Amino acid sequence: DALLAVKNAVTLGASLIATWAVALVVRFFLPRHLGPEQFGVFNFADAFAATFFVVLGLGLETYIRKEIPVRPEHASDFFGGFLAARVLMSAGVFAAMALVMTLAHRPPSVQRIVFVFGAAQFLVVLNGNLAALLHASRAVGGLALVNVASKVIWGAGVAVAIVAHLGLVGLALAFLGSEALRSAVLLRLVRRQIGLQFRLDWKASRAVTVACFPFYVIQVANTVYAG
Repeated sequence: DALLAVKNAVTLGASLIATWAVALVVRFFLPRHLGPEQFGVFNFADAFAATFFVVLGLGLETYIRKEIPVRPEHASDFFGGFLAARVLMSAGVFAAMALVMTLAHRPPSVQRIVFVFGAAQFLVVLNGNLAALLHASRAVGGLALVNVASKVIWGAGVAVAIVAHLGLVGLALAFLGSEALRSAVLLRLVRRQIGLQFRLDWKASRAVTVACFPFYVIQVANTVYAG
């Protein structure tokens, strides 16, 4: 167990360095390419969507890391219910974002970028949970590869958006596309590793929601405080 833990730590550490390197190159280049005004809009849209979509976390990632290592089959009891709930919650989040941006007189062009980032943030939350399931199962080799590959795809998508003059929407779509591909691969890995099944067990989902609530409060509080 100790050897496996060290191996997993090294694997994830190496993937973190690789993904950080790609992100650094992109983040260093974008401000120079976009200029202060456009980069400000880009950062606003990204941060605005991420702030609203923090409500979708529900504290589930912490719960997964705590419970699934000792009973991996339990994931199938609640994962489908949480996914369905998040789809419904997302509709409300998009409506709230639209209302706030309308009241703040944000132009439609900015709203479109925010909505693309919002869709990406939904997948970010989902991917965080899928990654936590792989962590809990102690199978992180595939996760490390997916993390690096998705960052490289994101960087390539940013390059294509710049060369093709797709504007800020194209840059946001590059992020959305990389997260969508990451979701598809992580889901396949999780289903293979722990046999995750999607079923709607509302009783189990409610019980897990109650258990997650303290983690959820901490998560939202940390995000609000950091903002």
